[in-house]
Amino acid sequence: QNNQNNQNNQNNQNQYLSLNVRSQQDLYVDTLTYIFPRLIESPGLGIELEEIQGGREDGIGITIVTGLVTGGASSKAQLDILPGDSIAAVSILRYGYTNNDDDIQNDNKMLTQQEQIIISEELSEEIYTSTECLSYEATVNALLSLSSHTDTDQTATTTTTTTTVTTTTDNNNKNDNNWRENYKLVLKRIRRRPKVNVTLRYPPIQNKPDQTITLYAGENLRQGMLARGIQLNDALAKRFDTKSGGNCGAGGLCRTCAVIVRNSNEDTQKLLNPQRVAEQQIMQHTPRWRLACKAIVGYGMTEGDLTIDVNANQWKEY
Repeated sequence: QNNQNNQNNQNNQNQYLSLNVRSQQDLYVDTLTYIFPRLIESPGLGIELEEIQGGREDGIGITIVTGLVTGGASSKAQLDILPGDSIAAVSILRYGYTNNDDDIQNDNKMLTQQEQIIISEELSEEIYTSTECLSYEATVNALLSLSSHTDTDQTATTTTTTTTVTTTTDNNNKNDNNWRENYKLVLKRIRRRPKVNVTLRYPPIQNKPDQTITLYAGENLRQGMLARGIQLNDALAKRFDTKSGGNCGAGGLCRTCAVIVRNSNEDTQKLLNPQRVAEQQIMQHTPRWRLACKAIVGYGMTEGDLTIDVNANQWKEY
């Protein structure tokens, strides 16, 4: 009873913790989710772990992946799991099928795996445990709790350690042969935040040399340029709504921050977020133009080189 209370207290604390990085400008935490078969002959995950931070009585720490066990479930599934990844959560997804259907019994036919899933979606259940920010021992105990639930066939049970969510209306007719199980594995991975090198070209009338700045993936183009001392307000720009001058303050109406993207359409689609309907309407006659206040560089955490012309209205060819 004391051990159970200690584990419950540890998991109550753990549910408020998440793996993160100190410098979110240079690094970020990516979340990866994999679903793959749980093997009958080797029901474990087949992942080697190592504790790099721990020793606390409450079980809080950091445990990372060091490798995969040859022949294990993760290895056979050929997952992109790397040393240094951290397991955040694991679920066992159980797909059951029934042999009580009259049509199936009368036909006496074998079901394909897909048919089994379709016939019995109401019998599916997910047995879940969180392992984020746990020591090695606490991580192993959490993973073992999954096996104890499936091996003893406990359903509709909720604790702070493991949660079983089930939509099964009748659990009395379960048979091990009627179940197929998958793992759902959630990993956290620390990545270097991608960078986009932006070359700025000024209108010839301004007689300024080209300038290159570096923005991080996910940065707003207008804010990133202003933060680096780039002057954007175009005196020749007219508001879309009133057709007069004036800065709308990043509202996407004045076009004073409009830039011309010189990259190919393919590169532009890769490095900038898609235009929303309002921006498309404003820029429908100038397809290479983007509102810097509505543009996000490194869209989808991509990196590369971008060339843009600032003060778009001052370029004669446009």
